[in-house]
Amino acid sequence: MASKVANTLGLAKRAGFVLVGSKMMDGIRTRKLSAVILATDASERTKKVVNDKCRYYEIPCYEHLSMPELSSALGFSHIAAVGITDEGFAKLAAASIEMR
Repeated sequence: MASKVANTLGLAKRAGFVLVGSKMMDGIRTRKLSAVILATDASERTKKVVNDKCRYYEIPCYEHLSMPELSSALGFSHIAAVGITDEGFAKLAAASIEMR
């Protein structure tokens, strides 16, 4: 299932529906994100900050894939969290995560 989520993230990135870093945090605050995927091996501080913001702004947050898997899927390095702006891609990724 991890490869299906990674493929979905890769497609979403190529379509321009992915935010990372400070843009992702801004996307949470402005409620532009449909979902957030957090790396399983992200630091406890990162997990707490992202989870708290997502909970407050009512954005689904899923903890799935490791940092190397997440980074490889997106073509970046050291990615701990990624935000998906498109509802369709977010639903597809969520369905793949929940199937496991």
